[in-house]
Amino acid sequence: FDHELRVRAATGAGQLVAGSRPEDLVGLHLTDVLPDGTFDRCAPHCRLALAGERSELELAAPDDSRVLDCTFSPLPTEQEKPAGAVMVCRDVTELRAARTALTASEQHYRLLAEDATDVVTRIAPDGTMLEVSPSSLRLFGYSPSELVGRSCFELVDERDLAELRKAVAVLTRNHHSLTRRYRLRRKDGTTILVETTARP
Repeated sequence: FDHELRVRAATGAGQLVAGSRPEDLVGLHLTDVLPDGTFDRCAPHCRLALAGERSELELAAPDDSRVLDCTFSPLPTEQEKPAGAVMVCRDVTELRAARTALTASEQHYRLLAEDATDVVTRIAPDGTMLEVSPSSLRLFGYSPSELVGRSCFELVDERDLAELRKAVAVLTRNHHSLTRRYRLRRKDGTTILVETTARP
């Protein structure tokens, strides 16, 4: 589009105006091209692009049925002032839906972990604790922040350590669930018997 916000070239017009051909948009003002209610949001980005700055904007339908990721860039020219600007829109509806579903799943997991009376942990293959539920403070005397980044084997009583390491190695190799009982040292130095179920 040019400095008068009129379309000078277009491709893939259906991204913005369903059923339109690119040639149908040439010469039209952006107010006649952009979906209802979106021009006011796009206008500041258009002005930035025409002034030589790049920006991005996400456009979503009121019901979130369609989401576009739009980039506004100045059109290169040998002159100091851009000859115009380019608006590129990409349909990210499915990508956004997938991200929303993933976020909801992660939040659900966190709620379960926070409310659980048992300690829930996520552990790397080398035994490093990546996430620990808040119940660790009540059961082990350690807050989650004190355990994250440490090896889960550090808390295991030496009498059970070798056997537990072997069991974890088998779990990693065979990808089966594992349930074991072993002694664990609490922060206050006392030892408790715990039962752990782990799965890949």
